[in-house]
Amino acid sequence: MLQIRVWYGDKFKIHLQNIFYCGQTIFIKKEDHQLLNQILMSDNKINRRDFLRNSSMLLAMSALHSYMPDRSSNTKRVALIGTGWYGKSDLFRLMQVTPAEVAGLCDVDAHLLKQAATMVNARQQQKNLACFSDYRKMLKETKPDIVLIGTPDHWHALQAIDAIKSGADLYLQKPISRDVIEGEAILAAARKYNSIVQVGMQRRSTPHLVEAKQKIVEAGLLGKIHHAEMCCYYHMRSNANVLTMFCRTVAGGGHSWNMATV
Repeated sequence: MLQIRVWYGDKFKIHLQNIFYCGQTIFIKKEDHQLLNQILMSDNKINRRDFLRNSSMLLAMSALHSYMPDRSSNTKRVALIGTGWYGKSDLFRLMQVTPAEVAGLCDVDAHLLKQAATMVNARQQQKNLACFSDYRKMLKETKPDIVLIGTPDHWHALQAIDAIKSGADLYLQKPISRDVIEGEAILAAARKYNSIVQVGMQRRSTPHLVEAKQKIVEAGLLGKIHHAEMCCYYHMRSNANVLTMFCRTVAGGGHSWNMATV
């Protein structure tokens, strides 16, 4: 799946989300907007193959290169804890927008870990990426500059505090903790060790959502709200049979039960 954004200076003015996969984004200068419209707004039906073929022309434009990160300097060492959908999405997006070297991956699920390592190795054109089932060992051995945490909620506080203590800055998926006490402990650690901590609530600063909040919600266009319903339009759950996964794990050592919790 593919996400397209048209770049106007310092803001995303147009956000065309056709097909999405792990934050894959094409950046296009304002002057190339007409070509994009010709591709997307044609009267002829555009199938996925034609769309990707046309998109590849845009990628060849010199405009794209001006937005590619310079990986020759100021590269940060990044470690990921939790290699599921959220973790990989955050990692691959970071690799797109800033110079980053993936120092290590950690997950208690050996199958997820292997899949993520294969994807990262392909993108970084390297082999033998360091993989761990114990995040504490990964922090000690890889000494990352930045740690991304995309694990289940009950792990967030422990992993966040340990990552902060290791000297790394942190990108932590929401919710940061199970309760207020855990959240306060993370805040105290960040202040004590002077660590930068960002929470994965990026939609609060997404330009088109900010604009909608200001011009629709705050402007009172919706009137008095009595009821609201929300849904997630991403298919994020595995179709695998849970019992089959458990049996495979016990038989083949898929999960590290030493790190697992209920």
